[in-house]
Amino acid sequence: MSSLDKSGVPGTMYKTLEDTIFSDTTAVKMGGAYVTVPSGMDVLLGVWAHLSPLALTANEAVNAWGYLDSPDGINIKPFEFLFPNVGCTDNTTAKTNSTPGIYYPVNCPVVPGDRLECWAACYEANTGEAYGTVTYWFGKRVVAPKSLDDHPGRHRWRLVGHTAAASVVSGYGPELQYQFSMGALGGTITEVGGLVWTTTAAPAQNGGATIQMNSDDIPIAPIEFKVNAYGSKLGAVGSHFGSDGVTRRSVNCDAEKVVHMDCEYLTDGGMVLTTGYMVSMVEFVRHGE
Repeated sequence: MSSLDKSGVPGTMYKTLEDTIFSDTTAVKMGGAYVTVPSGMDVLLGVWAHLSPLALTANEAVNAWGYLDSPDGINIKPFEFLFPNVGCTDNTTAKTNSTPGIYYPVNCPVVPGDRLECWAACYEANTGEAYGTVTYWFGKRVVAPKSLDDHPGRHRWRLVGHTAAASVVSGYGPELQYQFSMGALGGTITEVGGLVWTTTAAPAQNGGATIQMNSDDIPIAPIEFKVNAYGSKLGAVGSHFGSDGVTRRSVNCDAEKVVHMDCEYLTDGGMVLTTGYMVSMVEFVRHGE
């Protein structure tokens, strides 16, 4: 569908990929095909990421990530993102929760006829399944409203920090080291975020975590923020669910050409995360681009 500007020329246009099944850690191409930039469009304003339960078994959760790419040289990489998480909220098969779709600003220049693709994977293999999709939002000489985009018109890049299952009882636990280029003129970190979930929480136990990002290359480090809560719902170990959506926090921090960043996590006091996953996310713009 599309919206029209005052001249009658299409101002924005949406393209939604066919639903794609998620069940394991192998990346799959969303919709199984490319999306072609529509005629007249000159910018990819952003994408909406959606994830819904399909056939989850009891005590399962789906937490997934994706990335955008192009075989035609569109300057879109890196652009990695987290899907909204879904999981069982009851110790009964197929009783699940879900969270709303997430909008991510992109503002990447495109050329009609060029192709885009989106790949996605789960962080852990599931017995059951969920299905996801991505909606592309294209525009022509327009910018997204401030309600959707804190920096309208600024080209975004985004990275997700990937982590394996880990045991964290107390103290900060290391995740990974980011290294990303801000371009020749430097850039600005515009957002940080993350997601945490447990695979073996104690019965009826909820909790949360703090993400800490450290870097010698940015003046406001360390950046610390709370991640939305997670935990088990009923009195059976494993009847867990993910956090209440992806946590996102706006920042405005200038940085030089290359940023090195360590990311660590700290569980809330009294919460024992026997086995679980924690991932972080950082968004930035490059000056002059």
